[in-house]
Amino acid sequence: MNTADATADRDSGPRAATADRDSGPRAATAERVSRPRAATADLDSGPRAATVERPEPSRAGRVGGKRPAPGPHPFWGLVFPLLVVAVAALVFAVWREGTKLVLDSNNGERRETITDPTAPGYQAFVDPTPTMLVAHLSDGGDLVGITVLARTALDQGGTAVLLSAETLLEPSDDPADAVFVGEVYEAAGMEGLSRLVGDVFGFGFRETLEITTSQLGGWLRLVEPLPVVLDDDLVSVGAGGLVETEYRAGFQQLSGARAAEVYGWLNEGEFDSNRTQRQADLWEAWLSRVGTADDLVAATLPFDDGLSAYLRALGTGSRRLEVLAVVAVSFGGEDPPFFALNEEQKVQLKRLAREMVPLPVGSHLGARPSVSLLDGTGAGLGDQMLPLLVDAGAEITVLGNAAVFGVEETTVAYHLADHRQAATALADAIGASTTFVEDVDSPADLTVTVGWDWAGS
Repeated sequence: MNTADATADRDSGPRAATADRDSGPRAATAERVSRPRAATADLDSGPRAATVERPEPSRAGRVGGKRPAPGPHPFWGLVFPLLVVAVAALVFAVWREGTKLVLDSNNGERRETITDPTAPGYQAFVDPTPTMLVAHLSDGGDLVGITVLARTALDQGGTAVLLSAETLLEPSDDPADAVFVGEVYEAAGMEGLSRLVGDVFGFGFRETLEITTSQLGGWLRLVEPLPVVLDDDLVSVGAGGLVETEYRAGFQQLSGARAAEVYGWLNEGEFDSNRTQRQADLWEAWLSRVGTADDLVAATLPFDDGLSAYLRALGTGSRRLEVLAVVAVSFGGEDPPFFALNEEQKVQLKRLAREMVPLPVGSHLGARPSVSLLDGTGAGLGDQMLPLLVDAGAEITVLGNAAVFGVEETTVAYHLADHRQAATALADAIGASTTFVEDVDSPADLTVTVGWDWAGS
């Protein structure tokens, strides 16, 4: 395909995206596994439905074509103002009590809420780093690529890591557990894929998305044309072995539909790593177009979650876009090679995962024990401990200070007997002791209190 063909196809661009919404971004959103948005499936009932023909009012019963306005009801002049004042007073009282006092669920005592982050007893829940796993599918349902997305704080950027569907991943230290990504998706669907990729990266995904070529084309129409440089001709092989060039190597301006087709294209006999690199180039073109769009909402759709939020963050903020580093491994013969991580690349992936997701969730239930991290010194040692706990497998859900400062010994407390093993493993990793503090209402599985002994270590 040449540039002229791509330009000619632009007429199916933004106007086509409006006319055929079922195949576009809204369909992609409806396919979301973890957080479906039923409301996005039918936007035609929105603003246009509010535009209706208003019938001419009847003149029957009017005097001189006008009807005299009725007098005000006594309720609105006397009772209603008093109700407004009463409700306002009640709301203020509830707010005042809610901000001043909290109920201790253990013994029913009322305690003063602490709002100073430097004061003893201060605690706050922590929001984990937003993450999404995107499975790119052909319209026939075959997995053609995977993208791992993470957003930084306040949507000011993020990271995207792409990996091939032909990658052999080891979710544990046992090489016998290694399995091909594509096979996992075929056998266990998005749930199995999310767990496998999460185990390898060391964090779970708060959202997942399955998106077909047609649905991807709907998203890309919002920012078409997409400039991309193809390193190789993309060809098809017809009947009798006839080879036709569909997309010529070199600079192309692609419509949304054709860019989506290129995203999943794989020449016969071509290494899948080549396709993954083309996908990375298309992601870069997509995010660049989002970042320069005159109307950011129109380029990403007006949703606060799902793919829209990641497009805005990575498109307008600082971004890091990478292809997962792997090595080609061959069994010999005519079989195509597969791709796997060597030991050095596993270390690099662990470092990358820590940078892109500083506050992870587990890849599945129980993968990471939840932890309340409390500073018992008043010197801010809890913040220094945080990355060590994450590396040791903890999910930080609460940050704050111990009830009193001056704690000497660092401890890992478990609140249910079932969490003893997790507490021991975490204590061994940070050089602390364990203790049992029964608390069935604890907001976390474990409580780590940092003492002055850790400052010396």
